[in-house]
Amino acid sequence: MYHVNLAEDYCQMIYPKYWSSDETLSYSKEITRRIFHNIICENPSKDIEKLINAENIKNELKDRDVVEYRYKRQIEKDAYKWCLVSFIVEEREEDIPVCVTMTIRNIEDVLKKEMEQQMLIEEALAQAESASRAKGEFLSNMSHEIRTPMNVILGYTSIAKNNMDNIVKVEDCINKIKTAGNHLVRLINEILDVSRIESGKVSIEKDESDICELMDNFYNILVIQSSGKKQQLSMDKDIKHIYVYMDWMRINQVLINIVGNAIKYTPEGGHIHINVKEVEKPDKSYSDYVFTVKDDGRGIAKKDIQHLFDMYTRGAYDSDASVEGTGLGLSIAKRIVELMNGTIEVESDIGLGTEFTITIPMKYIICLLYTSPSPRDS
Repeated sequence: MYHVNLAEDYCQMIYPKYWSSDETLSYSKEITRRIFHNIICENPSKDIEKLINAENIKNELKDRDVVEYRYKRQIEKDAYKWCLVSFIVEEREEDIPVCVTMTIRNIEDVLKKEMEQQMLIEEALAQAESASRAKGEFLSNMSHEIRTPMNVILGYTSIAKNNMDNIVKVEDCINKIKTAGNHLVRLINEILDVSRIESGKVSIEKDESDICELMDNFYNILVIQSSGKKQQLSMDKDIKHIYVYMDWMRINQVLINIVGNAIKYTPEGGHIHINVKEVEKPDKSYSDYVFTVKDDGRGIAKKDIQHLFDMYTRGAYDSDASVEGTGLGLSIAKRIVELMNGTIEVESDIGLGTEFTITIPMKYIICLLYTSPSPRDS
């Protein structure tokens, strides 16, 4: 910190006291000396010597009380640090500053934080732009996905209308319209689920339910689907407490999505095994219920697994454009599981099949011993 008399061109150090209290130096000569010895280095955007000379400082402070400049200071050979020099008006004569306080401080930490903040801003902007592009591509894909069943519905409605006297033809059209309608409903439900999740409007209900009944019900639905591809779908259970507080609908949604994908991406004659196991926790009223779905399908490349649950993108598991779907199922499943304080993990590789493990903590109600039946195969 220095006292600088701009009118008489001298300066005196105030802090720290390297000089004697009454020692003064020529301000302009001291600036020239420091620049000559490369103590004050060239400013990357402007000539620092011109900025901090007495006349420029007086001109800059005519209409304000503070002016600041950044410059590089050499601390040792080939080593520099950024500094900030500030000039604060002490005294004026006829609005012209004649005496100022000059402070010099190291701003390396400040610049480092600014750079970190700038990087965070740029990263957030890049993520926002990426999300915007992904949403745009998603909407484009969805318009195609929705048009497909709509065209089927409209097409077969027209065929049925023109063949009202052909009962067999009309019945075939109605069946195809129903299939297309169900597919359209699934698409719309997934889109609505994403909207609810993003807006925080999805709530998890905790009702008393029989977890074994849930497993049997969803198994009976999917075994028909797997039979159509001549796949062997099997399930076993290792559960002690079958009555728990859970959201039946949401857990059913997650399991149908995971097992449905396994059926979809496992070839004819393949195998899919479902297992649910209770792992008791130290808290005697809670257990972890671990659902495992393992298939011997085509698998997923290791490098693609990290993007498997990305929202608005058809992940590696859904990269085949010929396969119907929004590509939102896994991202919805992951968010639902997380809302239930659970986790979902995946292990896979190309040609080695895929294994999903879903762990959900649940509070059980009564202790009933459930003896696991022999695995059912279909």
